[in-house]
Amino acid sequence: MKRIIFVIQNLKTGGIQKSLLELLKQIAPYYDITLFCPNLEGQYVAELPQSIHTISGGRFAKVAEWSVETLRGMGFWYFLCRVVFVQWSRWFGRKIPAYIYAKGIGFPKASYDWAISYAQPLESHQFEILTNEIVLYAAKAKHKASFLHADYQNYGGNTAYSKWLYQHFDTIAAVSESVRNGFVSVLPEYKDKTMVVYNACDAEQIKALGNENSIHYAKKCLVSVSRLSEEKGLMRCLSIIERLWDEGHDFEWHLLGDGPEKTKMQAFVEEHQLDEVVFFEGNQENPYRYMLNADFLLLPSLHEAAPMVFNEAEVLGLPILTTDTLSAKELVADRQLGMVCSNDEKGIYEMLQEALTKGVARPQGNANHKHNDEVVAQFKKMIEDAK
Repeated sequence: MKRIIFVIQNLKTGGIQKSLLELLKQIAPYYDITLFCPNLEGQYVAELPQSIHTISGGRFAKVAEWSVETLRGMGFWYFLCRVVFVQWSRWFGRKIPAYIYAKGIGFPKASYDWAISYAQPLESHQFEILTNEIVLYAAKAKHKASFLHADYQNYGGNTAYSKWLYQHFDTIAAVSESVRNGFVSVLPEYKDKTMVVYNACDAEQIKALGNENSIHYAKKCLVSVSRLSEEKGLMRCLSIIERLWDEGHDFEWHLLGDGPEKTKMQAFVEEHQLDEVVFFEGNQENPYRYMLNADFLLLPSLHEAAPMVFNEAEVLGLPILTTDTLSAKELVADRQLGMVCSNDEKGIYEMLQEALTKGVARPQGNANHKHNDEVVAQFKKMIEDAK
């Protein structure tokens, strides 16, 4: 049985963390898997398969994960390291601080067949999400891979430093064909070592959670499950929602999530008296009970890669209304899961008007067994075909 070590920064709520959890559920029977996670905290820790070995490293591993206040309480040395590393990265890039960090975090000395970074790097002057550097500098493995969950052209990490990092990996695994194509269009020299491993999906768990105290709505309902941040395109929808309401459409929009634009959005809702239309539900451990009986999932992002929520909506039979982002045609339009509109306010308005007026056919609630079989086959091909 091949030995594989995955590296992720934490297991808190997030699309990448959820994606890793679902992948581990599917491949755990086939491999001896270790998970290295500097901040081994979060709601997904308890859901890991029992066969997965977990390692969090030493106290130094927390320097890139814990807040300055927490590190101050651990001791002056850790606090100083964080301050120096952050400032050095800000001025000169993180290559040297990331190397020092990776060498000192207490990574296991055992040898593995594969070491896999499960997150893409951020902009090169940010001292965070260092999974690629940990795999490159600290792991002893015959083969090394990095997963890509982002629209590489637009997400902010398309830098000379990232290109240099990817040069040292044997495989880059993109989570959709569109994500792979976007990456290769920027870095065609890495085409031959770039492949696709889709996000897995625990359909049975999603359905069970959806039926657990499920929410019922008196009106047509749009639900968005998203971080409330600029790139998600939610703020621009508020004026569209107001226009549709003024035109006589009777509906609700429930937003599940939190983020930096929440206060701004709440102020708009209050000023424009949309309290009976727009509802802020905050972060929810179980978003599926809100999704099950809704009429539409709205995802109006400026850019996206391959959101987990597309698969989750399919499982629940929830039609998807989304802007034309990187994988929208591949994962929504081609699979007839909803509507894809042009990525501007005019397109969003026309899509919502049509959906509220004519409706959208509901997906059949696919159990996703065949999808997960494909995910396992893709992952096995990556592992077994390596030379």
